[in-house]
Amino acid sequence: MIDGSIKKQKNRSVGVTVLGWVFILQGWIAVGYYSDIGILAWIFVVLFACIGIGMLKLLRSAYIGALLLSGFFLVLSLINFFNILFTSDYYPLLAMPIVGLLTSGILIFFLTRKGIRKQFDKNNNKKTK
Repeated sequence: MIDGSIKKQKNRSVGVTVLGWVFILQGWIAVGYYSDIGILAWIFVVLFACIGIGMLKLLRSAYIGALLLSGFFLVLSLINFFNILFTSDYYPLLAMPIVGLLTSGILIFFLTRKGIRKQFDKNNNKKTK
């Protein structure tokens, strides 16, 4: 049987560990947006926490979820960028979608590296007894 405790994952890199904790922290930051987006904030709390804990446990589903979520935010940032570019005369607003594009792009680049993918593949290929 695979022990799913977070402390027992010896083959997890420092980058994946930091990324898992960043996802958990980002989930709790979403609580602050409850007054603006309502119940959607709690959905983000649960989603980010599950992905973060799954990343710490090297679960393949968390890896796929992080990639999908990063891709989703990349597309939203791109839409926001072009919306501000073509409909607004106030160009300093472009900084926010540019930061979103950069962080999502860097996250996707980090997650698609060969060594990171192998960490999540290795954990799924363990045999259960």
